[in-house]
Amino acid sequence: MSFYEPQYREYKLGTKLDFSKIKYNIINYFEYGISEPENEFAWFSEKEATLSFEFLCDNQVIKGIFDIVSIFQGEQKVKIFANDILVFDNVVKNIGPLEVVFPKPHDGKVCLSFEFPDAESPFNLGISDDKRELSLCVKSLIFENFNPTSLDIGTSVAFSKQLIKNSKNFNDYVIFGLSESENKGTWTNGNNISFAIKFTKGDILVSFNLKLLAIFNEKQSVEIYANGTRVFDKIVTNLDDISFVFFIPKTCDVIFNIKLCDAKSPKSLGIGSDSRVLGLMLESLYFNEVMLPSYDLKTEIFAKKNNAPENFRSAVSFEQMLFHLLLLSFDHFTNHLSTDGTSLT
Repeated sequence: MSFYEPQYREYKLGTKLDFSKIKYNIINYFEYGISEPENEFAWFSEKEATLSFEFLCDNQVIKGIFDIVSIFQGEQKVKIFANDILVFDNVVKNIGPLEVVFPKPHDGKVCLSFEFPDAESPFNLGISDDKRELSLCVKSLIFENFNPTSLDIGTSVAFSKQLIKNSKNFNDYVIFGLSESENKGTWTNGNNISFAIKFTKGDILVSFNLKLLAIFNEKQSVEIYANGTRVFDKIVTNLDDISFVFFIPKTCDVIFNIKLCDAKSPKSLGIGSDSRVLGLMLESLYFNEVMLPSYDLKTEIFAKKNNAPENFRSAVSFEQMLFHLLLLSFDHFTNHLSTDGTSLT
């Protein structure tokens, strides 16, 4: 990524940003990487590009819709980051709407960064004298409020055709990164997977439990982010559930991003014709509320583990609970720490 200081411009949800020669109001938001407009469209014309916005809304999750009218050489690998959070990673093959979903930070400032590793100039290909590195040709862009599908705590999300009848369908939540479901489960497809959920209850501690059916190529490095915060990082080598504890915010909206660095296609490994980039085969996902025992905030929770109150350590590990409580109540903790930093006053 190129380094620069973004110049954020105010944006109101629903405002159409035009890439055409007549209007071309997208110019107010892009930093670099977009060429001069040509009649009704403009090209992304470098291997990297950036758009910066200050969203004037209370919405917590936003959806951007790009109207793609042409793709140079028929398909392009595209990565999009929102404030360094990967929110889109796919090969774009079809013209029409390209949707990207991302969380809005408290200050509303979002820098969208694009990577086009397959962008190429017609000049280098011997097609014409055009030296721009072309990827996607865009007509317009608009941002809208995004309302994730709701989910009750304790309800299972199924990735298997056999289980979907009695559970929530994963297609209601996935943004990108999964292949078509099979009888027993669904393979991830790509190095990144994204899905969004609006929980029916917020401001609570819950457990994330992802049941696996298979691991491609024996092991996978798995990183999971919830609204941009890393909550899981491990090399997975067996079919034990991927489990961890995290807080659902008061807004109840959570965007999960799963990064699979070791995902490969069977075709690239010479073991078949399957070109999907496989990582994990998923069966189901469910969330359970973690009920914390009551405790006094004045308790010395920074004490050594062996000296911590037994009821405090019994729900989850001392370190996990401390970490998540600090995330949830940072202001309270910092306002009440004693001078030596070891206890609450």
